[in-house]
Amino acid sequence: MNKINVVVLEDDQFFQIKLESMLYGTEFQIIKMFENTKNLENDPRATSADIILSDVYIGKKTDGGDFIKRQSKKNTPVICITASQEDKIYRELGQHVSGYLVKPFHKITLLSILREAIKEHKKKSIV
Repeated sequence: MNKINVVVLEDDQFFQIKLESMLYGTEFQIIKMFENTKNLENDPRATSADIILSDVYIGKKTDGGDFIKRQSKKNTPVICITASQEDKIYRELGQHVSGYLVKPFHKITLLSILREAIKEHKKKSIV
C-alpha cells in the first residue's frame, strides 16, 4: 500500500506526538512536522505533501490561519486543526479547507476527515 504523505503545522509538541500516534500504522505517514510557517514554506519537503494538517494559532498569532488561506490557492488539501471554538475562525477558514477539526478529537475522526479529503481531492483532479 502506498503511503499518503502528510505535513503538519503544529507548535504544541504534545499534540505533535499525539498526531504521530494517531497516524501510526495507517496509510498516512507524517513526512515532516513544522512549528512555524516560515520553516514550512521554505522547506522543499512541504511541496511533496499529499495533504497538510495545520493548526490555526502558532504561538498566540493566527499564522496558521494565514498559511491556510495562502495554501488554499495551491493544489494540496488542508485540514484545519484548532483548539479554538470561535465561530469567527470557522467562518473565516471554512471555505479554504478540506476539513475542520476542533481539538481534542479522536483518531477515528481524524482518519475519516483525512480519507474524505483525499477522496474529494482525487475526484477534483480527475475532472
